[in-house]
Amino acid sequence: MKNWKKRALSGLSCAALLTGLLGTGAFAAEAGTASAIGVELNGQAMTFTDAVPEADQGRTFLPFRAVFEALGAEVGYDNATKTVSATRGDTTVSMVVGETQATVTENGVTTTLPMDVAAYAKNNRTYVPVRFAAQALGCTVGWDNTAKTVILVDTQTLIDEAVQDKSFSLLEKYMAYSNQFNEGNWSMTAEMSMLMSMMATEVLNMSGSVTGITADTSAGEMTMELNMDMSGLIALLTQMTGLTEEEVLADSNLTADDLKMDVTMEMRMDLEGGMLYLLISGLPEDSGLPADTWLSMDLNEVMAQAGLDLDQLMSLSQSFDPAAAAAAQVSLLNLTDADTAYQTVTDAVNAAVAALTDDAFTQDGLVYTNEMDTELGTVVLTLTTNTTGEVVGYEMTADLSIDLADLGVDTSSLAALGLSADTIELTMETSMDAEHAMTAAVTMDAGTLVSFTMTMNGQYSETDETPETTLPAGANVVDYYEWLATSAAAAQV
Repeated sequence: MKNWKKRALSGLSCAALLTGLLGTGAFAAEAGTASAIGVELNGQAMTFTDAVPEADQGRTFLPFRAVFEALGAEVGYDNATKTVSATRGDTTVSMVVGETQATVTENGVTTTLPMDVAAYAKNNRTYVPVRFAAQALGCTVGWDNTAKTVILVDTQTLIDEAVQDKSFSLLEKYMAYSNQFNEGNWSMTAEMSMLMSMMATEVLNMSGSVTGITADTSAGEMTMELNMDMSGLIALLTQMTGLTEEEVLADSNLTADDLKMDVTMEMRMDLEGGMLYLLISGLPEDSGLPADTWLSMDLNEVMAQAGLDLDQLMSLSQSFDPAAAAAAQVSLLNLTDADTAYQTVTDAVNAAVAALTDDAFTQDGLVYTNEMDTELGTVVLTLTTNTTGEVVGYEMTADLSIDLADLGVDTSSLAALGLSADTIELTMETSMDAEHAMTAAVTMDAGTLVSFTMTMNGQYSETDETPETTLPAGANVVDYYEWLATSAAAAQV
């Protein structure tokens, strides 16, 4: 399996989907039963002879050897360490019986993947959770509740076949254009504004400026000067509690002026060391953050908790992989019909790959436009090239619609509160021209529940300046997560 990490990182939505399916009992059967659970791989029912699927701990477990060999992997077992492994192409996946983690090794780089349940041995056979099989070998997974059948589709093979002999030169040039900002030193200045309302009440009005310097992909510093007005929170609390404004203020020990503040945020980032530092000035005294105190965050630790690697994440963000993009699109599928699942995934793969090829762009002089229809809406990418064919500017717009019900929101309960919201309507626009002038705008509308707008206009310029990534001598430093925990505990007192 090629480029597993790219697919894993680009398909975080797939992980969320799988977690939802597997965590809400979609594959649950009566614990401990060896059952009549069926498994369909690529549209064909699998036959199990001496080891059959089992349900335990609210999860479905499949015989390791049978499933991985069916996917064309070479399976091994180390009795001394109780480790099972499967190798397909340049990727090896392995796990230790009884341990809640798996490892994936690709091109000599090993990544650890956490699992919420462990593999186990029974009757000289090793059983693994479905989610592991899906994540490890690039399958799309689903569940046919009517047929009590686990659905597995070897999406990676479908994608490998779909990208063969296809040209993606325009998107590759677009990525090369973007990567110029990852080389050398760049300064950035921008003006931004933000407005947010909840329950049809304005709760945040913010404006300010941003300045920063980056060096290659390894270092950066940024300062944000923000004027924030959150006094609308008082009106929201009166609406929610039925109290008067005076009662709300007395209960919270706040004044309206406390919710209007000028905040300065300084950030220093060292990606080689994996550290992020943040200094926030201008917060209310009861924020729990002492003055002149830097918050620190270990990015390597944050990535590791998600089963990712910071260095690989940065590397992958600088390259275009049509297979990863297609996998991310296919991950949005919810497979519930074993009879049609394989064809559904096949059609989705072919459509996703076709939308990324050069043939998907229409040309008007030096401008190329690609309008992509997705499950959530339409994305339009417009590339401007020079006479030698290099990309020198771009514009991207997205109009997306997400059903709140698909996010697990009970819209009828919102109606009972007098709120009207069925969908989240999301519009995004971003652009960069040949002079490196940047614009960005985001609008989100979820009826009377919440609305949000943000705009930013800025300029990138090459510079000889270097960013400051270390802290001043003698600086006070507090771990970011420790501060959050302390603040949360104080709020509960």
